[in-house]
Amino acid sequence: MILRKLLGTALIVLVLAQTIWNSDNSSVVTPNIVLDVTSHKRNKFRLHKSNFNFFGGGLFERSGVVDAFTGEKSWIGSEYPKGSGLMHLWGGQFWAGAIVGSDTLVSTSGSNENVELNPDEWPFGNLTRRSTLIPGKPEFNGAVSEEDYIAVYTDTFLTTTLPWVGYDYFGLRPHKPLHLEVTEKSYAWSYSYAEDFILFDMTLKNIGDNHLKDLFFGILISPEIGWVPRQDFFIRGDDINGFVKAFPSNNRCQILDTLNLAWSADNDGDPYNGQFVNTGTPYKSCRHATGISYIGYPSEAPRFSFNWWNILYPNDPSYYDFGPRHREGFRNFRTGGLGQPLGDINKYHVLTNNEIDYDMPLTSSIREFDLEWMFPDRRLHVDQSDGLPHVFLLSVGPFDIAPGSSIPLVFVVSAGENFHTAPNNLANLYSGRIEEYYDNLDFSDLVKNVNWAKWIYDNPGVDTDGDGYFGEFRVCVLDSVLDIDSNWIATVAETTYYKGDGVPDWKAALPPPAPKMWVTPMYSGIHIRFNGSESETSKDIFTQMNDFEGYHVYISRDDREQSYSLLASYDIENYDKYIWNEEKQPDPGWDLLDFPATLEEIKCKYAFNCNDSTFDPLRYRPSQPYQLLNYPESLFYWVKHQSNVSEFGVTTDIKRRFSL
Repeated sequence: MILRKLLGTALIVLVLAQTIWNSDNSSVVTPNIVLDVTSHKRNKFRLHKSNFNFFGGGLFERSGVVDAFTGEKSWIGSEYPKGSGLMHLWGGQFWAGAIVGSDTLVSTSGSNENVELNPDEWPFGNLTRRSTLIPGKPEFNGAVSEEDYIAVYTDTFLTTTLPWVGYDYFGLRPHKPLHLEVTEKSYAWSYSYAEDFILFDMTLKNIGDNHLKDLFFGILISPEIGWVPRQDFFIRGDDINGFVKAFPSNNRCQILDTLNLAWSADNDGDPYNGQFVNTGTPYKSCRHATGISYIGYPSEAPRFSFNWWNILYPNDPSYYDFGPRHREGFRNFRTGGLGQPLGDINKYHVLTNNEIDYDMPLTSSIREFDLEWMFPDRRLHVDQSDGLPHVFLLSVGPFDIAPGSSIPLVFVVSAGENFHTAPNNLANLYSGRIEEYYDNLDFSDLVKNVNWAKWIYDNPGVDTDGDGYFGEFRVCVLDSVLDIDSNWIATVAETTYYKGDGVPDWKAALPPPAPKMWVTPMYSGIHIRFNGSESETSKDIFTQMNDFEGYHVYISRDDREQSYSLLASYDIENYDKYIWNEEKQPDPGWDLLDFPATLEEIKCKYAFNCNDSTFDPLRYRPSQPYQLLNYPESLFYWVKHQSNVSEFGVTTDIKRRFSL
């Protein structure tokens, strides 16, 4: 049997081979399809993954399913930060729609109608796991990240073979497939700059005989945001959403970066007694936000649509069936409401309408005779603004796929810390002070993480295919002078690559370039000479900082990893600073927030002066931290960043002959 909840919820249990009896007493043997589930748990964002094109999820201890790779029975399917008990997504599902001949067809991975995208029979439809962390094992071959999961599914099963595929909403016909095969790969890294998101690498292949014309792909997200153990309210009843077209970059010129980011969050972060709390007694605040953004697609100028609508429960009044709708090009769904698009023809309309809905908190600002937007029911007008159970669809297209051809699509599911900054901010929303409400929402961490994901996918400033194009950059002028002709001449400028060359890299960490090296034989040994000028001065393409740390010199009889022996090391003297974070999840603790600092930098900032020979950063430790003068809540300590073997020819056998 198969159990399935309604719109926006998770597939729970699945399916063994069985006999289904039709009304005419004929029997149909369903394929042996089994739900495979696991979760990304390598970084701070724990995200459920299945072979049924569904990610996120609720409490898996209630479903009876177990992790396909670990046997684990209990976890939250979309927990951020991991271990906090804070849930953010009930689920994410996929829609794909296209014109096939004279038909308008849409296949979905779950809705209140059908589940039309399904994996192959067991064991061919099972999840696959890969990892860059286990060289020498089969899982290492082809791995992209520290934690890869791969699922493959198609929309070719029919109502006659899988009863849950079902009929189109309007009852005109059974499901008609696009003949689409989807390969879904998802990646996670534990690096500090990549620990807040999961990247999805999708391949859509036409396995049929007809062209798929004007294909649009959509991600349907059902938020459910709050601390799971809290039982005193319905945690998805006050969730909100919105869309960020562009956001200022993190350089000093604050140039806008295009994002097309759909976000969701609790409406106020769940404060307790006017404060954000992290203890879980009696409950825990949920200040964070999550977001979805397409970062790779086979078109220079695709069309994006962002549409949201309310989830209807059995006892909800009919006017709750609402979602923003443009007056121009308005389509009657023939369902009696403005919200849920039911049936292939309505779903395709929403996938392709090129409409960017207003943020949910702005609903109360829509006037009855608004020239652009349909007016909500008066009973819903104000109540909608502070959040209701809802879903949103972020779609992109159009694409054409010939028979046998495929297209890539890449998107990121990201979290952003401390989105809510003011515990009493909801009062601004209730009072109609929308601008003040948004002033207390901090998008910066969410935007930063989405940008990191984009840079990992396509490294900025890297000519991957060797055609001489390194991507797009901007020059930020920091200082200038007037010449004798009254022209401004830049004297200090910062050049930053912000976009790659369009060829995916999938590289999360790039070391400095290797030094040029010469090896010459000598009596009873070899002489190794290398020039590290470029290694020691090049900047990291992501941070635009010089992050050179040192050298390791190895010798080996062959190319097996276990054959290498370390001959010598050089490591610059620098230190990591750990800062006390009272708001750390799930409990207060120490955070590594800054880049490693040299001893001179530390002395200049925290000692009596830059030449203070008595200041030793290693004197401070967690039990006896450094306390910043006049700021008693500022506590930190330092540890060596690696070995700090930094004296050429003294603490290391490596000798320097020339200065850089």
